[in-house]
Amino acid sequence: MTFGARLLERIGYRVVALALLPSIALCYALASFASGPWTLFAWLLPAGVFIGAVEQIVNLEADRVEHQLGRRIMNRSHAFWSFGFAGASMLGAWMSKLG
Repeated sequence: MTFGARLLERIGYRVVALALLPSIALCYALASFASGPWTLFAWLLPAGVFIGAVEQIVNLEADRVEHQLGRRIMNRSHAFWSFGFAGASMLGAWMSKLG
């Protein structure tokens, strides 16, 4: 992901986000049909790379907004992202428990 920022900037953050967010969901959906560990790995690997790219977009956009505002907001951005993941994991655990 070291060189990802340049690539993401070249393609465009909006295009990347609009393409990768559904792609993450598709990779997870296809991973649920995996017949073995290697197939599962083959679908989870791109999902992880795509999530990393989306995280880079969020962080770069937060940095850009911070620069424009002249004050730091990253703590709020990080909290929003963390609460989102925490909420999704709790919902997933609850749905799993329901069967």
